[in-house]
Amino acid sequence: MPPTGVKVDGLARIIGAVSGLTLVAPELDAASTIATGLGILLTCAIVTRILAVQRGRSAGLWFAGGLLTGFVAVTLLLILDRDQG
Repeated sequence: MPPTGVKVDGLARIIGAVSGLTLVAPELDAASTIATGLGILLTCAIVTRILAVQRGRSAGLWFAGGLLTGFVAVTLLLILDRDQG
């Protein structure tokens, strides 16, 4: 595999940290970390959007939150609803 640039490595570190992938598979190369991490973040965004719609919250706002923060948004949405119910 050819060496990656500094910007790609930095992006891989950020996406890996936000998605939690760095904790699970720190040995992945930068390209795999970016692709898999983006898949995880997109999945979290979709799950967060579905949960937000079911609970009467702003779908777009929670989708963006899920895309940018991953499991943090899913967890926050579930905790907020538990406290209100």
